[in-house]
Amino acid sequence: MEATKTLSLVDSVLSAGPVGLTTFLLLIVLSVVSWGIIFYKATSIRRVHRDSLWFQQAFWKAQSLEEIASIAEEMHSVPLAEIFSAGYEELQRLHEKDRLSGIHQMHDASNIERALRRATTASTLELEHLTPFLATVGSTAPFIGLFGTVVGIINAFQDIAAAHSASLTTVAPGIAEALVATAAGLLAAIPANIAFNALSARIRALQHEMSTFAADYFNILKRKYF
Repeated sequence: MEATKTLSLVDSVLSAGPVGLTTFLLLIVLSVVSWGIIFYKATSIRRVHRDSLWFQQAFWKAQSLEEIASIAEEMHSVPLAEIFSAGYEELQRLHEKDRLSGIHQMHDASNIERALRRATTASTLELEHLTPFLATVGSTAPFIGLFGTVVGIINAFQDIAAAHSASLTTVAPGIAEALVATAAGLLAAIPANIAFNALSARIRALQHEMSTFAADYFNILKRKYF
């Protein structure tokens, strides 16, 4: 009985017209790509969260900026390490400027603050990479499925007109095509929407964590060097 249902579903897809079949295949591709992005982003964000916690612990335990800088070089893919490196490199640039001029100048700390802000923004954009695609799928897939539904119903009416009969046998292929398109649109959209909201919440939490770290780091540099 189950095999009959599966065969019936396959037949309804294969018997669809070119427009209906193209719509169904498009939704399948969107769904597969969405699931790939979901697994990739969930794994990478989980890794970033774990490594960020480790880096924060190392940061607060370290005795010098040089010690943290050596750690940050090995963790260049971690947003907090990138933020630290941006501030540290800007600080080194100011010290190098003093060394070359032979004069210790009272520098403005705003250069370092801007470097930290740029690094935070860049890290946030990197975390958000690919997630807009999930939002796009979540908002457009139902309409693509609806388009397939309309095409299926039109085909059903055309079959009725051609057969001069409104029997179940006549309308079944068109109705099946319409229902399959509707289901495919929902199956692509629902996971994409759920994943986008979940990933966005985790990215916002990481963004807050980065902003807090950047502010604390800047205050330390300002007290110590400015």
